[in-house]
Amino acid sequence: SMLNLDELSVLSDVGRNRIAIHEAGHAVCYGLCHGVPEDAYVYVDENMHDMLAGKVSLPLPRDVADLSRDHLHWALLTTLAGEAAEEAFFGVPSLCSAGDMIQFNQLAPGFLAAGYGEVYLFQPETEQDGTLNRAVIERLREKYRQLAREFVLLNRSSIEKIAGILQT
Repeated sequence: SMLNLDELSVLSDVGRNRIAIHEAGHAVCYGLCHGVPEDAYVYVDENMHDMLAGKVSLPLPRDVADLSRDHLHWALLTTLAGEAAEEAFFGVPSLCSAGDMIQFNQLAPGFLAAGYGEVYLFQPETEQDGTLNRAVIERLREKYRQLAREFVLLNRSSIEKIAGILQT
């Protein structure tokens, strides 16, 4: 039978736990900041709206001049840490990482265009340029996936604690 997304609108306890672990994976990355940003938040939504079962804010500096290499590095890591947490706790990530991948793909070009990684052509002129750009982003994503996996494994107990709080 066809998968009906309307039937997935409410989280089961198992699903709620998975989402909490996923969001806690993102949230534990706040520990890398100098204090938690004032506009930071994390939540789990039992009644999924638009397939969004939880959310963690990714605060950006108010001033674009404060958007440093370190901040972008943190944002890229944080974006992939939810998937890494699901992988660490459940073996495989779920579809809940789709939004994270979109966000990663939005952040990556700026990071690369600023010279923090491989050569990236901000305005590709040929199909070959586009293909090269996608390959560069894919390699960057794999690099950050690995960093996120390592970070999550080092912070497993903190992720469990945060997930527990999110489910109360």
